[in-house]
Amino acid sequence: MRILRIALALLLPLLAVPLHAIIRRHDREPARYAALGANYPAVGMLGDQVTCTLIAPRWALSAAHTIEDYFNPAGKPFVTFAGKRYEVDKIILHPRRVHGAVDSDSDVVLLRLREPVQDITPVLLYERSDEPDKVVTIVGYGETGNGLSRERGQRGKAFAANNKVEAVFEHSIVFTFDTPPAGLELEGVPGAGDSGCPALLEENGKLYTVGVGSFNSGSDATSSGYGTIDGFARVSAHRKWITDTMAADPPSTIPMFGAYARNATLPQTAAGSAASALIAAFNTGSVDRIAAFYRAHGRRRSDEEIQKAAAGWQPLFDEYGAYEIRGYKEAGPYAIAVFVRAAKGNLGRGVAVELEPDGEHRVKRMVMADVEEPAR
Repeated sequence: MRILRIALALLLPLLAVPLHAIIRRHDREPARYAALGANYPAVGMLGDQVTCTLIAPRWALSAAHTIEDYFNPAGKPFVTFAGKRYEVDKIILHPRRVHGAVDSDSDVVLLRLREPVQDITPVLLYERSDEPDKVVTIVGYGETGNGLSRERGQRGKAFAANNKVEAVFEHSIVFTFDTPPAGLELEGVPGAGDSGCPALLEENGKLYTVGVGSFNSGSDATSSGYGTIDGFARVSAHRKWITDTMAADPPSTIPMFGAYARNATLPQTAAGSAASALIAAFNTGSVDRIAAFYRAHGRRRSDEEIQKAAAGWQPLFDEYGAYEIRGYKEAGPYAIAVFVRAAKGNLGRGVAVELEPDGEHRVKRMVMADVEEPAR
């Protein structure tokens, strides 16, 4: 969960910084919140950090901001439900999501799992527009704490709190953390590690999710404290997109690298050619050659900016030396992960390149990291 200072009437994001936890009332025992959280096995973890909800045997719902920057050639992300890990093989961001925005309106992502989750009943998607004043249960895996203290602890275990829908906007739902003695018996709000958490509603024996946790209005000093506001993406407003997308099962909107090919020659795709040019330029140890790569393949910018960016590669070459290509993984024609051995230290490295899919197919992003060569 992220923190956001807002003007309540307009929900305008002014500042975003990290925060902590499902936060409870200071005058209630933590065990009561833990006991409540244990009732919801369909709420799980995305990776080891944030929260997601099972909405179909092979689909989980979370917040887009938690994974929109995922670009890892070494492996795929995973979710955990009831202690079992499931590999994510598609990440589908909401088409109206603005990258990096602190805005709950379209902060939604669908995660397709490689294998279906067994023996856990998925949560239903709320479809009515009567959310105001509904009492919901917010479930997450962040650190615990209370509205008075800044102390946090016990991350990775499901905790839950209740809250009442304060206000509804076209695509968002808002909650406040009331100061005792006001508020509900087990009042609380989410925090870091709870981004993507559900606001759950039980009606007529059925469990629905009405919102996806996105931001909190506190600062570093007041995050998830009494009087702060939480914004959730409104599930009823996005229900059609969610159901239509699951039915259509489109390609991932984030590169998901496929099988490993052990080959010192890269494919003649747009991404393969760009990666070959990058590694060739890097191996010269020449800032001028890296600058030439940027001019040919990078986004268009001034020569001064190009020279500055190119100079930033020199410390990497000094540390690792030249790269020997060992193999690669592809994610379509516009993304490739190349696995190399560095001359200095004989270290394994990954060089990932993603191109813009349209226009001139210039480099969208590049990543270099220490990784082990995949097993064949």
